[in-house]
Amino acid sequence: NYPLSYPMTARTFLEKHGLVDRSQLEQQIEESGRLDNFYLQYPKVSIEFKNTVNKVNIVLVNLSGLQPEAITAETMPQLYQFSQDTYRFTQHYSSGHSINSGIVGLFYGLSGRYFDAILSEKKPSVFVERLKALDYRFGLFSHNGFNEPLYRRVLFAGFKLPKSRNNDEAIAQWNQWLTKQQQPFFSYLDLSTPTGLDPTSALTQFDQQFSEIWAQLVLQGQLHKTLVIVTADLAYATMMENSFDRKRIQVPLMVYWQGDRQVYNNISSHLDLVPTVMSRFLGASSPVSDYSQGIDLTSQNDRKWLLSSNYKWNVAILSEGEQYHIDRKGEYHYYNVFGQKQAETRPPLALFLQLIQQSNQFIEN
Repeated sequence: NYPLSYPMTARTFLEKHGLVDRSQLEQQIEESGRLDNFYLQYPKVSIEFKNTVNKVNIVLVNLSGLQPEAITAETMPQLYQFSQDTYRFTQHYSSGHSINSGIVGLFYGLSGRYFDAILSEKKPSVFVERLKALDYRFGLFSHNGFNEPLYRRVLFAGFKLPKSRNNDEAIAQWNQWLTKQQQPFFSYLDLSTPTGLDPTSALTQFDQQFSEIWAQLVLQGQLHKTLVIVTADLAYATMMENSFDRKRIQVPLMVYWQGDRQVYNNISSHLDLVPTVMSRFLGASSPVSDYSQGIDLTSQNDRKWLLSSNYKWNVAILSEGEQYHIDRKGEYHYYNVFGQKQAETRPPLALFLQLIQQSNQFIEN
């Protein structure tokens, strides 16, 4: 602490007196996480695995900025047709209110609150580490060359990341890579909604780009042994008054496995992907709670709410779409099923206690 009655994290005071440069501090936060982080205990204990694993290929496609309601036979016929032969999750939510929060959920099974600590500690993903241990070949491709620090500094540190400037370049690089692959492989395609077009044209182009990926998997004869996961880190990029608004964080999730199909109408989350894949395809035998805040979606559950968060707010999303928000100081908000903020009512203390307990699950004591 500075020898005054202000802690070093009191940025307004320090900036006012010229002790901190705001732009430099914001750059540091973007690259290394916030300065007032907690310490991680992730995973809680070493994960145990089965002795033998029937390795399958895994392709994860992130269609960033895609809203679930856009996937119709009229607007996105290729993706819609694909969805009819998948496990389709109709109430799926991102793990936070930002792209980085969504990435944390997809690869760590943790909510957005953990982003800064992961970035600061350079904590590896148990999912990626397991793929490495099983000697998977990695094919990583992004519309912007993996510009986000979480990718470059932590998640895919040590990997050769191809340079690309848009979806088409990333898909072309992926096509070339796929033709040379031996088994097993993990491929991640990070794509973004096309810009500079009207909304209909953007969706049409996005649909065509996805169809190239699917056609290549068919052409290479990979589908009988490949798990294909299609989702989005975030559905709507523009910040809203409620940054956890349903339009922003409710995202598509479609999982293709050998043509099996089922519609899953219960609430699900990015938090669930890591434990589901780890348990069902990568041989994890430890309790899911040892390494994730989510659940195995293939197991029976009686979930009534799920968690989404950022560095300030913890959010409970109920099965009908209602939301309860609570911050670190105890301030809370309630949004009804229509996303409308309601007048303060008596807080649901039992729910908040469960919410905070789950949110703190991997914070070191």
